[in-house]
Amino acid sequence: MHTLLRYVSAVAALALAAVPLRAQSADEAEQVVESDDAEIRENPDIGPAQAVSAAETAMRRADQYASYPFLNLDANRITMNGADWSALSGLLAAADDTVISIVHIGDSHIQAEGSTSKTRTLLEDRFGSAGRGLVIPFRLAGTNQPNDYTISSSSSFTSAKLLKMPWAVDMGFTGIALQPKTATFDFTISVKQTADSPPRDFDRIRVFCSGATPIVTGITDRDVPALYTATADGEVLDIALFEPSTAVTIDFQSRGECTIFGFELTNSMTGIEYSAIGNNGATYSTYNSIGTVGRDIHALSPNLVILDMGTNEAFGKITDAQFYANIDRLVENIRKANPSAAILLTTPMECQRSVTTRVRRKGKKRRYTTTRSYKVNDNVSRMRDVILRYGAEKGIAVYDWYAVAGGTGASSKWIAKGLFAKDRIHHSWSGYALQGNLLFDALIPLGTQASGL
Repeated sequence: MHTLLRYVSAVAALALAAVPLRAQSADEAEQVVESDDAEIRENPDIGPAQAVSAAETAMRRADQYASYPFLNLDANRITMNGADWSALSGLLAAADDTVISIVHIGDSHIQAEGSTSKTRTLLEDRFGSAGRGLVIPFRLAGTNQPNDYTISSSSSFTSAKLLKMPWAVDMGFTGIALQPKTATFDFTISVKQTADSPPRDFDRIRVFCSGATPIVTGITDRDVPALYTATADGEVLDIALFEPSTAVTIDFQSRGECTIFGFELTNSMTGIEYSAIGNNGATYSTYNSIGTVGRDIHALSPNLVILDMGTNEAFGKITDAQFYANIDRLVENIRKANPSAAILLTTPMECQRSVTTRVRRKGKKRRYTTTRSYKVNDNVSRMRDVILRYGAEKGIAVYDWYAVAGGTGASSKWIAKGLFAKDRIHHSWSGYALQGNLLFDALIPLGTQASGL
């Protein structure tokens, strides 16, 4: 099915974006089309998940990434731009006694949680785990879901996804929305244990929704009734379990029309709670279209918000001024509702776009030859420059992933090392693990950094 969709998309791109045939010689003409690769960006296929053991991770970090000489390790740091992160640094220094909430917002690079799962695990190993954090019912909405949890249901829903406008139901900050079709409905939520992750059992479940907050009519823990309390606070339903669990089924009774956006899973421990919000094809503009991202993530009590986009903008037609304004709108939306949270912008790394070349040869029978190739998407470096400029002018910290990954020309080197997926836009699982390791290394010094560095 994916192959068919990509073929249809390529044909449509040829029809819509084709440039006139230009003569190559008396006997042939050539037509070149640079694709926007929209189908690939909104429906990525990076292959089955590949587990990377803790031993492999430790080995990679111990040898200082010697297998990847193209990395710019000198650039692997946070550029503060005068931002005051002293509060966050203090929390990291005292992580044994508190919970540190990180919210990482992005596009398809984040939805599958290839890199964020690695950063999360390394931070938890260092500071402890306060729970899995936000989990989103992607699969029930018909899209790909991270590998370390499952959300299923025996009920039917009307669903909406961030990129599929107009939305059939209210849209929330997660970019996924499910509206039950019946008065009673259920969700089964299960957290998986992986070889390199700490235990992530939970005794608190928060349900994020809009409309009439539903009533919990029962909870089972692997088919055994569980004791709980449930209280509603605005559009958040707070469920406390008497015993920790890794898998529960929650039965609900609707009190009116409601829409579910996601769940937060936490425990009574101190340490890191790392929540990721990623949507295939997302941009700063699409999150701005929700309008309430800052207000809604306030319920997660973020100490650090990471904004990780720019790749999809590089495949569209957007001016520097428009991109700058879109970044500013989302940043201000988040700052207004979360004034004590640190904000970190990341730049996208170089990637490539597909190019279709069609040659028509003249003769008694006209013949057409079509070839597909790839070229560097030069717009990525432009998006990177805008993010760097915005951070410097607005005093917002920036992580320059473009530079860390190897700068201009890095995509070909990553491809040669098997660190990119076949689409040359997304990373392979190994590539995402490498990215997650590097972000962890950039964040760790913050526990000792002074304000304004």
